[in-house]
Amino acid sequence: SKIGYQKTWQTFFNNYATSSYDYTKYRFKYFSGLDCSGFAGWTLYNTMYTKDDQAYMVYQSSTVAPTYIKKGWATKTTTFHPGDVVSMDGHVWISLGTCSDKTILLVHSSPKGVQISGTGGHATVLAKKYMKLLAPNWPYDIRTVGSGYTKNVTIAHWVVNGSGILKDPDGLQKMSAEQVMKFLFGQ
Repeated sequence: SKIGYQKTWQTFFNNYATSSYDYTKYRFKYFSGLDCSGFAGWTLYNTMYTKDDQAYMVYQSSTVAPTYIKKGWATKTTTFHPGDVVSMDGHVWISLGTCSDKTILLVHSSPKGVQISGTGGHATVLAKKYMKLLAPNWPYDIRTVGSGYTKNVTIAHWVVNGSGILKDPDGLQKMSAEQVMKFLFGQ
């Protein structure tokens, strides 16, 4: 329920981000970083609100997408569009869209931090390109996530028409992952 980037996140990253980082030592150290559901909740909160502490948006990872659907904010779908929130057993992530080769570009928070990943192919190429651009000091390999990220999932697709809580004036939901990244970052 906080607006903007929190300085404690950078301090924690600077102190602990090494290739030998062991997240199990910090699992319940609140306000040091963002786990996956914290990242999804923080992203939505910062999209909807302009002041701290207006609402609570963090839910258990496997319930995030179903909760948004139940609230009527999103509809359940089987395809991956930019902005969709995807819940799976033990994890939640946000789709950045489907690439021309049908791979999925996504953003999520893993034990090592918030990162862009791909399900293979062109999505992984894009993930590497944009992580280098946006986080040039990222000390970890950009990984390809497994096919488990697209199977047995619940996908919440935002309602952006007049009845939705979000709007999409730029038509991002209809763009490919390549188009979204170019729109957002100009490259």
